[in-house]
Amino acid sequence: MHNMTKATKELLEKFKALSRKERLSLLREIDEFELEAAPIPDWQKKALEEALDDERKNPDEGEDWDHVYKRLMSRYSRPGLQRAVSEAARQDKRASSSRP
Repeated sequence: MHNMTKATKELLEKFKALSRKERLSLLREIDEFELEAAPIPDWQKKALEEALDDERKNPDEGEDWDHVYKRLMSRYSRPGLQRAVSEAARQDKRASSSRP
């Protein structure tokens, strides 16, 4: 917090005062905003298209998403964020499974 502006520190304090559900919702909104703001370079689009083509041709190959997700979260995530994202994923899974 040492290098933050006064306005950023005030926002952080307001963020901390939110409920857990509100914080997770805000984090999702920020993440979506950042994704939309970042252009995808042509080389990355090409790599994604190639991966999708390969998946279409070989749908039974590759790893299960839950396994990949857990491996990535254990390797790259901070413990607090990992718990929050895991809980959000469980909530999303429950919500989608309860839909008709």
